[in-house]
Amino acid sequence: MEQEPTLNLLELIYGLVERLMLTTEFDADEMHDFIGAVRDNLDGVREQYNVPPPDGAQAVQELMVESLSLFDESFDEITLFLDDHDEERLRRAVGLGEDANDILSAVEEVIQNNKHVLSEMAEA
Repeated sequence: MEQEPTLNLLELIYGLVERLMLTTEFDADEMHDFIGAVRDNLDGVREQYNVPPPDGAQAVQELMVESLSLFDESFDEITLFLDDHDEERLRRAVGLGEDANDILSAVEEVIQNNKHVLSEMAEA
């Protein structure tokens, strides 16, 4: 089964932060628009988690919402940097993005473990 290409949000954050740290020449309006579009997409994904999850999936749903919120906070820090040029905001953005990504990795591991257990049960 071919997997669709996905945008790694942490890589996107790293790329934005690196660009902003290495140059003082960037179009702030263009960056605001780009980050706004990313955040709109995050809001769309987060809305999908507003419906009650299947039984037993509440913890996964809560972790997904937490991860999306941390990514959103990370992009918020980058947006604030565009206005005040406080480099501490970029460090916070990276930390928030890494925390969000760690949560996603943990969720993925739980899902993979559950798939493995379910497939073993089905084979028994």
